[in-house]
Amino acid sequence: MSRQCRYSRDTLETFTEVYIDIDSEGEIRIDTPIPFLNHMLETLFKHMNSS
Repeated sequence: MSRQCRYSRDTLETFTEVYIDIDSEGEIRIDTPIPFLNHMLETLFKHMNSS
């Protein structure tokens, strides 16, 4: 059984989409308009051994 979740939210101000697959061994992809936030989130997930 795969442990994964997809969530999206659309408001007048913003659109957010999140997909998490806990058992995946794939690459980590973070895409925000803030490069430093991308870096920090990628680093966090790498140290958590998650993708």
